[in-house]
Amino acid sequence: MSDTKSTMFYSLEKAMYDAFSIGDSSKFAELVRPDALMVCGGMRETGEVYTQIVSGVRLHSFEISDFIIHEIDNSNVLTNYIVTIACPDPMLSGPFRVSSLWHCIDCTWKIVFNQDSRLA
Repeated sequence: MSDTKSTMFYSLEKAMYDAFSIGDSSKFAELVRPDALMVCGGMRETGEVYTQIVSGVRLHSFEISDFIIHEIDNSNVLTNYIVTIACPDPMLSGPFRVSSLWHCIDCTWKIVFNQDSRLA
């Protein structure tokens, strides 16, 4: 896997958290398919519902580390990393192991699956 491709997907994941951190649901929706399966914070929602939830969230900061990608084929890439979040909501704060499945249609990459689990 090329460093260029890894950098691109890191940037896409970071853009998702940038939108999440300021409650920008329209920017978040640009990165996540409405029918995506989002398993986050113990909830299972569609991308469309999760996008609405994003508008009510504010993060103080986040840091992405231990980032890897796995290219399944030319149209599907899996990312896995740790994100450490600081925010007023204790349910959203702390370190999480995250996996996202990105799918490309018409040269546009969007998340079709995302799951996190809190690290001890």
